[in-house]
Amino acid sequence: MSRRVLSNPVVSIHPVLLILSVSLLLSVLAIDSPVDAGPNANGVLLVHAQLDGAYTDGDPADCGGDTPAACDEVVSRVDGEGPFLFSVLAAFPSGSSPRVAGVVFGVEYGPSIHLLDYRSCGDYELFTDDWPASGEGIAITWAYPETTLVFQMCAFLGYQYGEPALFSSIAHPTQGVFFVDDSIINDPEAPVALGSLGFGTDGSIYCPDEVGACCFSDGDCRNTSRSECEAEGGVYQGDGVYCGWGLCEPTPMVRMSWGQIRSVFRESGR
Repeated sequence: MSRRVLSNPVVSIHPVLLILSVSLLLSVLAIDSPVDAGPNANGVLLVHAQLDGAYTDGDPADCGGDTPAACDEVVSRVDGEGPFLFSVLAAFPSGSSPRVAGVVFGVEYGPSIHLLDYRSCGDYELFTDDWPASGEGIAITWAYPETTLVFQMCAFLGYQYGEPALFSSIAHPTQGVFFVDDSIINDPEAPVALGSLGFGTDGSIYCPDEVGACCFSDGDCRNTSRSECEAEGGVYQGDGVYCGWGLCEPTPMVRMSWGQIRSVFRESGR
């Protein structure tokens, strides 16, 4: 595992990162070519607070501690100033067989959240110039693929001072967000949902077995949980049904004058 201290950011590049470069090229070439889902299909990114380990002043961010065995064990809220240890996790549906050789993602967080340290949980990494600042991104690879349903990708140490805020997993600012496997042709698989950790507020947990498409009246579609979809006025399409072309059609609208509307109501006897 490689570690970077925020006061001394040094970029390290390894040939294994070429896996991600090839995958980026393949993702561009295959945009219009449907392919079968790979082993990393339907995964999610989560942000989990490691609350079982006591923090001692001067300790670094650490990988390996308090990784939840299942999605429903993820802690998505912390209260108080901290500092807190927390991690960005990958999680996959029960019954799947992930083989994650690489991942690309980014982070975003409010100005009241301050990071003290971070550590990549992979073997090699390549990050943007200001990583791990908000809006920046990282690519991480493993010499041997991760095969567990829930595992750590990157650990952080940080605290909150001021207004409640979210620390969110997002797309890399230039490369998007995806997993790659260890096959010869690494078809990228985008996570179906991206979670967050709340500092003084609730974060978002999207368990891969409980995520589906949420259709809104304007035709917009977002993969989310049933409860969040219904709270935002959307129509949930079911667990395991994900956003795709033509799934969500906008609610039809008919242009009518005020006089026409009054006429419709008169004819209906209202």
